[in-house]
Amino acid sequence: MGKNERQAYLKAIRLRYRRAGKKGKATILDEFCAVCDYHRKYAIRILNLRGKLRKPQRPWAQASLSITTVIYRAETPLVCL
Repeated sequence: MGKNERQAYLKAIRLRYRRAGKKGKATILDEFCAVCDYHRKYAIRILNLRGKLRKPQRPWAQASLSITTVIYRAETPLVCL
């Protein structure tokens, strides 16, 4: 099963999983894990996910990048073409 097929199947099953009771969720989860070959914990996580997975924000990255740029420019001699 390719990535696009898994995403389509996930979309189709997600709402059904959220509306199901405890026994229904277990059945849906077993089916989903068998079809997509995912581990149960990962499958639970992506079935309960409301939006897209986000990369963690790194507020220090932009500041350290600008400091590194300033230091680099100060240390390198000007090159005339």
